[in-house]
Amino acid sequence: MPTPPPFVFLLGVAWVLLLAAAGFISAQEPSAAASGEAVPPAAAPKVEKIGDHTYRLGQIIIDAAEKTVSLPVEVNMREGVLEYVLVGMKGKVHESLLVTKANPMELAVALKLCRFQDGLGDLLDPMLPPEERQGPAGKAKRGSEVSLSVDWQAVDGSKGSSPVHAWITDIKNNKPSPEGLWHYTGSRIIEGHFLAESEGSFIALYLDPNALFNSALSGNDDDERWGTLTEQIPPLGTKATLTIRRLSH
Repeated sequence: MPTPPPFVFLLGVAWVLLLAAAGFISAQEPSAAASGEAVPPAAAPKVEKIGDHTYRLGQIIIDAAEKTVSLPVEVNMREGVLEYVLVGMKGKVHESLLVTKANPMELAVALKLCRFQDGLGDLLDPMLPPEERQGPAGKAKRGSEVSLSVDWQAVDGSKGSSPVHAWITDIKNNKPSPEGLWHYTGSRIIEGHFLAESEGSFIALYLDPNALFNSALSGNDDDERWGTLTEQIPPLGTKATLTIRRLSH
């Protein structure tokens, strides 16, 4: 049997590991991906090579050279208090800046392929009693630090590009949000349910252990701290591309 291309092989491995972690398959079962054989269609989603170093996985675009992943999003809020930067269509859309129809599990696989490391570390400390806090020197480590940027084209044909934090305001201090500090926290898997998918939680401003990414900004434990910087945000419904770039790990 011919050996699959390296990226397709890694896709199969990442998919099998994620399914095993979720309890959908046994981690002890031998798999085609782990043995170097071609991955059966049922075991892994289809990956399509669309450039020298770029691949499409569902609605996710992976740049293997730049170690970035991108996905389609839509402007969902221009006014109001925010708890999320991004949710899925069954997530908390009433308090999210952006929405997407992308699949959280496929995004998680893409992040594994680009070697993003997940981990909450001490991020939840502000919401925990002192005896349960990790502290910066705790055993659990924060996941990869990332940057978030958006490229859009409005219905009138106008285009733009912006870091995500430029669309967010610090309500408490009445000023624009500082540059975002985001970490890949990886969500949780409970009784076989991948909670990022079950709850539609992608990127949280207000701490959410079920979201794939969380903010590390001071004030991430306050559900009324962040809001929309309306004048900087394109019209509602504007189609855009959110790019996640790994900065560390």
